[in-house]
Amino acid sequence: MNISYFILETGEIIRINDVAEDSEIPMNQPEGCSFVQGEYDPEDWYVEPILQAPTARPMVPDMYISTYDLNLLPVGATLTITDENGFETVIPAQDDTLELTDAGAYKVHSDSPFPHIDFNVEVIVP
Repeated sequence: MNISYFILETGEIIRINDVAEDSEIPMNQPEGCSFVQGEYDPEDWYVEPILQAPTARPMVPDMYISTYDLNLLPVGATLTITDENGFETVIPAQDDTLELTDAGAYKVHSDSPFPHIDFNVEVIVP
């Protein structure tokens, strides 16, 4: 039987153990953690703290064109835009739209609070 252990406050899955029977769970449970039965990849899953249920981690919508609605970012998130010369601009989540106007290739990275899954993309502005 596979058991996924998670941190109670955030729902982050920190370890996956195989145990033969339920009686082995307390011997393998890290202090301050709880568990759900099953094997859940921490890159894609977390345990929703209120429901205590395995839940797919939400993905931050990619920026794939030269404009991006900054409302799509979760609260507390930022976008880092790096131009071809290595100049970085960090933009927080806000009620606004980002528009890249100068031609070039931009690396765009989102940095969001857990449980969101961030993106790294390259945006080409003709």
